[in-house]
Amino acid sequence: METSEKTSIDSDVSKEKLVKAVKEVHKTSKDSSKVVTDTEEKIYNLGFMPLNEVAGLVLDELEETYDLDRTKKLWLPRSQKAAELMNSGMQLLDDEKMRNIVIDIDSKYSKKIEEIANKLKQYPFWQANKYSIKMVRIDELICLQSFVNLDRANYQKRKITKETMMEDLLDFCFPFNREQSEIHSHMISNNAALFSTNDHDVRPGKIEIRKVPKFWDDGIDKVLALVIPVVEGDPFVYCVRTYGPFQMPDQTTKKIYFLTLQNGIHRAYALKSLGIEYMPCLIIDPSTAAEAQMVSKNWNPERALQNVSQRPPLMKDFFNPDLTEKFKVRKRLMCIRVEWKIEPFTT
Repeated sequence: METSEKTSIDSDVSKEKLVKAVKEVHKTSKDSSKVVTDTEEKIYNLGFMPLNEVAGLVLDELEETYDLDRTKKLWLPRSQKAAELMNSGMQLLDDEKMRNIVIDIDSKYSKKIEEIANKLKQYPFWQANKYSIKMVRIDELICLQSFVNLDRANYQKRKITKETMMEDLLDFCFPFNREQSEIHSHMISNNAALFSTNDHDVRPGKIEIRKVPKFWDDGIDKVLALVIPVVEGDPFVYCVRTYGPFQMPDQTTKKIYFLTLQNGIHRAYALKSLGIEYMPCLIIDPSTAAEAQMVSKNWNPERALQNVSQRPPLMKDFFNPDLTEKFKVRKRLMCIRVEWKIEPFTT
């Protein structure tokens, strides 16, 4: 069995047929909570984008033919500004600065925090990881994602105001009662299925062997089955805090922290755009480098190096016009394709 986040096409299933099937099922969706459009607006942090990602933006998102001059005009002025920031605005978070960036939530909300912690115990990921629930300064979060989908951020923004109370802010960042979107399924071959949602958030759950009814209408006779749940991702805002030694100009060595946003970029953008400085966040503190890799997204090598640089890309950079540009692009749906193979053999 193989799962992948990008849609891989068999020779017997043309890309055109697959795209048509996905669009058709979304048009007939019963989920009317969101307006479905053909385009969406995104803002890109071009200044900190590696050059190969800029080329991908031109070819894939903007659907233009590759033009080196076009790529240079998009990237060079902004990357030069980013280089200036790397030299003049080093982001070195030592223990003292960390105390101003990560702060405790008022003790009068301790009951609410306890309720959140108890609910998180239902989730295997949060059972397995050491975390704390704190207020985090949005500006200082490392953000390795190249863009923010402004349509999604504005959708989140409509749920809150600048005067939102703390309890509502906690519900906004940890929405246990989030209404589940309809997940669409498409059989694209005899041994493969495609899954997608309007929310752009679908992934395989924990794969396991269970006993299930032998026939749809028979709940008595049960047989073994390989079960692959298809679910929406956990909706909680969280970041990973790592640290390492850094040699200062005076040749002393300091312990420097890296606070990297892993989930919740659209809510962070929405809050920041309303003028809200801090947001509730789950902070994972890995005890080893191997554990840090396990709880972090699979960033490419260039992004991984940015994460531990003296001036990584930050959430506040999305609000710097010298680094960013907005584009209206064709709306895409991230799908997962699940393929299976049955191979009989003798021993």
